Amino acid sequence: MRFSAKAVIVAYIPGVVFSALEGLWAIAIVDTAAFAIVVAAAYIPRVSFNVKLATLVGAALLVGAVVLLGTGPLGAGYIWFMVAVVMSALFGKRLVVTLTISLSMAFMLAWSIALALGAEGYGATPATVLIISASLLIACLMLAIVTRRLLDVLAKALSERE
Repeated sequence: MRFSAKAVIVAYIPGVVFSALEGLWAIAIVDTAAFAIVVAAAYIPRVSFNVKLATLVGAALLVGAVVLLGTGPLGAGYIWFMVAVVMSALFGKRLVVTLTISLSMAFMLAWSIALALGAEGYGATPATVLIISASLLIACLMLAIVTRRLLDVLAKALSERE
């Protein structure tokens, strides 16, 4: 968690600077809030592991959603959804992974519906969002399955070694 709090600064600073320069204030505000919450969860003593995981995954999902809404298909929103899935697969149980992927897909469906109702898509259409959603779903499932499988193999190898 502390590594994430430090590493995310690489994306945070240029993201906030360029969001502000482009007048994308929602992205700048959500990025700042997510960054502050992740840092707080990482460094406040006695924050439980489950709260830290929920904070990290939730922040990635929130940033992904806001970036997609603010920049459309050309932004890094999808990457943040995949980060949330990888973090949940690395540190959470199957239910957490399923919930993370489900929330990502629910957002994509809601975004597609919003576009159909006239929301600004920055080049995205309901059809393209659904096509991207299908690819995102497969990518997230593959990342989650491979990550969990690697962890299971490592755990088995470690127990055999002991």
